[in-house]
Amino acid sequence: MKEERMLILRLLQENKITAEEAERLLTAVGHSNISEMSEKEVKRWNKDMERKLKDLGDTLEDWGKDFGKKIDEVVKDVEPKLKKVTQIVVDKTTSAFDEISKELNKEECDCNHQEYDENCCHDEDHRCCEDKEQ
Repeated sequence: MKEERMLILRLLQENKITAEEAERLLTAVGHSNISEMSEKEVKRWNKDMERKLKDLGDTLEDWGKDFGKKIDEVVKDVEPKLKKVTQIVVDKTTSAFDEISKELNKEECDCNHQEYDENCCHDEDHRCCEDKEQ
């Protein structure tokens, strides 16, 4: 019980609790259980706890609202950047697939052209455009 009293006095000294709160806590600690407290002390203690719980709830609600606003700001800031990065990835991927497709078509083309002609060898039989003319 001495440790509890010292803790209460330290909290009072550090201005973490008011003198009235310290008095109530010291009174409560002085009783071995709540049944030894007077009805008036119990009501005051209950009212004090209800007030503290409400304050805590209000603080948490305010914190939640602030957190939500900050998240919204971050999303608004990051969203255009993500869209830009996504477009770059899509463009690069499309370009890579186009290059791969051209290389595969070159391998399938049996024509005699010196350079790859992307208009050549694109029918089902991969026939050369020169053969098609015949």
